[in-house]
Amino acid sequence: MLQWLLDREHEPEVAAATVERIRELGYLDDVEVAASVARDAERRRLGSQRAARTLAQRGIAREDADGALDQLREGDLQRARALLERRYPDGMPDDPRERQRALRRLVTRGYPYGIARKAIGLDRDVDFD
Repeated sequence: MLQWLLDREHEPEVAAATVERIRELGYLDDVEVAASVARDAERRRLGSQRAARTLAQRGIAREDADGALDQLREGDLQRARALLERRYPDGMPDDPRERQRALRRLVTRGYPYGIARKAIGLDRDVDFD
């Protein structure tokens, strides 16, 4: 919030006082914002890296976001597999090009590369049944 005000050329003292007053009134709770972004990412089956980027863009401090992101990271593999099951109900195709497309899709949705590889079965066999 402070950076947002500063980017819009507000005086630093006024911007800092404004942010402090907003916090005092309870209108700005970075931990709650982080939890909300994490819930939204989970609902939309997005990866933890996507949520982390969103929080960073909103100016949420890493220490305020860590708890929500840790919980989201724990479910990355499960959400990635759920996306793949939806896309490939008969199981992951053997075609290497299709596997690469699936990998790109997961990484684009914010899943860590290693999690995406594991979900697709590039690190080991995965059975969707």
